[in-house]
Amino acid sequence: MNGWLPVGSSVPGDWRQSSIWPGLTRYPEAGLALLCLTQILCWTVAPALVDVSPPNDVVEGFMWGREWVLLTYKHPQLPGWLLEISHLLTGSFRWPQYLVAQLTISATFVLVYLLARDMLGRTRALAAVLLMPSLYFFGWPTPQFNHDYAQMPFWAAICWLLWRAG
Repeated sequence: MNGWLPVGSSVPGDWRQSSIWPGLTRYPEAGLALLCLTQILCWTVAPALVDVSPPNDVVEGFMWGREWVLLTYKHPQLPGWLLEISHLLTGSFRWPQYLVAQLTISATFVLVYLLARDMLGRTRALAAVLLMPSLYFFGWPTPQFNHDYAQMPFWAAICWLLWRAG
């Protein structure tokens, strides 16, 4: 209870010195890089260690990716191509499929930051991006790389570029 303040007393003037917030507000791009690195590391390593098999959409993506077809009855083939490229570059390991998914999530974070920076300023843009992992869609289901995740950076880029064009 030594750290608690009595009711009615003011907050000490040096409370921010032990905090990381001044650094984040001074250099929000460093906070964004830290968020992207954390997202990539945590959601690449943890599923690779725990999952016994890839998610269903990833298996389907590997199967479609081997054919290198342009379009199918289902979707455009960008996720399949990215999964096949990761397979060709790294072999039959499980972690590249999770890495590809997290790279698209991190690219989305960067593009949302760029849009929010133009609208709100650097510090509030960082706050907006720091809130994104609290959404379900940017957390637990991200190891399942599918079309939903492959298109996210493109939608964020379209929004940012349309904002810049306006």
